[in-house]
Amino acid sequence: MNRNSFFIAAMVIAVLTAPLCSRSAEPENVILGPTTFWRCHYTLKPPVLRKGGQLKAISIPEELKVQDKKSRPGKWLDYETPLPPENWRSPEFDDAEWHRGFVFDPESPWVAHLALRGKFNVSDPARAKDLKLVLNYRGGIAVFLNGKEIACQHVAKGAKPSDLAEDYAESDFTKPREMSVELPGSVVRKGVNVLALEVHRSPQVPSMVKRLEGGRVEIAFGTCGVTSAELTAAKAAAVKPNFARPAGVQVWNSGPMEEDYECDYGDPTEELKPIRIFAPRGGVGSGKVVVGWAKPIKGLSASTGELTQAKGNGRIPKSSVEVRYALPTGNGPGRTHGPHSYILVRSDALDVVPPEEIPVRVPNLSIVAWAGRMALGGAVLPVWVTVKVPAETAAGEYNGELALSLPDGKKTKVPVTLTVCPWQVPDPTAYRLFVEIVQSPESVAARYGVPLWSDRHFELMEKSFELLRQVGNKTCYVPLICDTNLGNDESMVRWIKQPDGSYKHDFTILQRYLDMLVKIQGKPKVVCLYVWDTYLEGGLSGRHPGEADVVESRKHEMESGPLVSMQSAPGAAVRKAALPKYSSPESRKLWTPMIKDLRQWLEEQGLADAMMWGCFTDHVPTKEVVDHFRALLPDVPWVCHAHELPAELEGRARFGYRSIPYVWGEQIFCADPSVARLYGWKEEKLLTHFARYLRDETSPTTWRFLGEVNATGANRGFSRVGGDFLTIQDSKGRGFRLVNRFPKTSWRMLNILTALLAAGKDQPVATARFEIMREGLQETEMRIFIEDALTDPKKRAKLGNAFAEECQSMLDDRTRNVFRAINTLKAKEKDSFCYGGDSWWNNPPILGNFWFGSTPWQAETITLYEMAAKVAEKLK
Repeated sequence: MNRNSFFIAAMVIAVLTAPLCSRSAEPENVILGPTTFWRCHYTLKPPVLRKGGQLKAISIPEELKVQDKKSRPGKWLDYETPLPPENWRSPEFDDAEWHRGFVFDPESPWVAHLALRGKFNVSDPARAKDLKLVLNYRGGIAVFLNGKEIACQHVAKGAKPSDLAEDYAESDFTKPREMSVELPGSVVRKGVNVLALEVHRSPQVPSMVKRLEGGRVEIAFGTCGVTSAELTAAKAAAVKPNFARPAGVQVWNSGPMEEDYECDYGDPTEELKPIRIFAPRGGVGSGKVVVGWAKPIKGLSASTGELTQAKGNGRIPKSSVEVRYALPTGNGPGRTHGPHSYILVRSDALDVVPPEEIPVRVPNLSIVAWAGRMALGGAVLPVWVTVKVPAETAAGEYNGELALSLPDGKKTKVPVTLTVCPWQVPDPTAYRLFVEIVQSPESVAARYGVPLWSDRHFELMEKSFELLRQVGNKTCYVPLICDTNLGNDESMVRWIKQPDGSYKHDFTILQRYLDMLVKIQGKPKVVCLYVWDTYLEGGLSGRHPGEADVVESRKHEMESGPLVSMQSAPGAAVRKAALPKYSSPESRKLWTPMIKDLRQWLEEQGLADAMMWGCFTDHVPTKEVVDHFRALLPDVPWVCHAHELPAELEGRARFGYRSIPYVWGEQIFCADPSVARLYGWKEEKLLTHFARYLRDETSPTTWRFLGEVNATGANRGFSRVGGDFLTIQDSKGRGFRLVNRFPKTSWRMLNILTALLAAGKDQPVATARFEIMREGLQETEMRIFIEDALTDPKKRAKLGNAFAEECQSMLDDRTRNVFRAINTLKAKEKDSFCYGGDSWWNNPPILGNFWFGSTPWQAETITLYEMAAKVAEKLK
């Protein structure tokens, strides 16, 4: 599993500040350096403290709550994760499933053991002279070459993986330890050599552990990591360097959860292996390889055929196998990490059309070590293979191949292996988890430069709807006013003034929009009639400290009512005009006929039960506004996206759908199964979670488990994730999104910051993040299916007690793994304290993401699909 943009930035900072010989070595002498890709495995255990000569476990707070139960939300951190296999130091060990990244210091007190494998090629062992390894590390370290222990420091020779390293003195705790060792030529062999580093943690010292107000614990440092590693050799040595992009076109494997950057290159010591994909019957799965070159990539193309069953006569047709190209459209780090911030480009948008050219990109970071003679960058193009498995497909292994025409004129074929799991996933329209991915009509029109509501505009939106259907989207927003927080400049209903001062209403756009949505996605659970935003009564008084443009913009709206799209006649030019305030006597007379006709049409379409007014936010409409809409349709509830509702709102309005970031309330995530098993998917109220700091650059594990972390919490699902809020260029070439387009409707921390779709050449397309979420939602539905059987007495009886307990044990283990995978695994205020339950959406879960990449997560998911199939069989 690869590193994300933060990881590369952190690596660069480490290089710039490293005190050892990284800067003194000449590039031609370096074999493994700061940009070498290592295979990494992380073992997690509760932190320990040495105090008064005694070793004690560091307990995390008891005071935090889960629901109404006093418990420890972070108790899952008490459970240890497995050590690497015993033979992991051997050169024959297959580490292809481990996390792939640079060396770095995890800075986590929960990392107890770190296993690193770096590789280099030797053509003539007799000439492999002066091999010198220099390390900076925390804890204790043992060095192995081709399975033989060469040296150790601050840990006993032959130490067991569970052994602790030597204690730190208080004065030395913040300083990395140093090691320099000569690698004996007698251990070097021809071909690939494996340098294995085994890092053991040291106990914490008292000064680094602080008890804070409210029972929280802060631990300043981790004691298990490598901050720098450099292997050098004599200039004439027959040792091939492995720290930079090799010459020529490369094709290398990259797992579906790995992020791909312009800095990436394939490890020349690793062979190209088959693309491995797994998916349930009726579901989808993806895999990929990456093409890289030091020159621009032009003319690359790829194709696949059908997949055939390895043991049987089964076939998956070519029409079910899609090839896409991951374009460099993703964001790098969105915040400053450490003393510097760096911009990196991630391969993200998945277009079916091969790009004409992928240029060479050099990020605005460079390794200034070695007198600035080395820089990262290149042309990188991942090629994705996605299989939509027909529901009737037999379980088993299927084989095919990906044919690549490379930019240097050569051709190559990569085997494709698909494991079809026996459980059949339901159609996304039948998902039980509540999913909201917000569609943006005007973003699509603006991005592709087509007239709003034209035939071409609807064709483009149709593709958006087809993609959002694949993840079971359950809402839609119908703006009946202009200038909303979602960025729509027009209302979907046209107001046409008549000679007598009354209005007729043109519903053509609204009806066509909803007809298309229902045809593709099915009937939504929520049709939000967007009638209120923060420039109207109730929102104008809201405070926006430090946002002068918001305050100034709202001053101009003080005496205005809702803005709607006006026409002098059908088909005439559209203009914005303000209607009277909702609190004025004439407002109800104006709105009654329009709402009456709209209600009648929605009833005819079977959508009346999904109707809701929108939207309450941290600013709320006045009582007069709420009364206005209660008088129009007394039975229609409101949509609310807010941190919390003020007490005075109780009884003022009825809410049918609420989305909450949960900032100050009780935490409703990350309850250990031994304390409480939560089943958010069962909740009757439509209460969902808005991860307010979720961004495009958030780590892959968060996208994969966004559904499951809510299903195992107290929420029906998640909400306010951006769909096709495509990036648009302003007059100066700067990219922006239409959400929060109008200062007067800024929702500040509640603005949508994500877009799961991107702009392809001809239409909106999925992103790598979208596909990761798509697979994660399949797994969530599998979990819900099993939990439904375990919590229903009649169904559980059919399973039998022994099998039910086996299912529950596996789900409990999975719950803990999900929490680890989306977590910072840090105990610092700036990281929101990983044990509190909210760090996964307030901070990028970098380390949890890396840890997950070092686990056999694909095999474990396959096992769960197989278990779901057994449950289905027993319930027949």
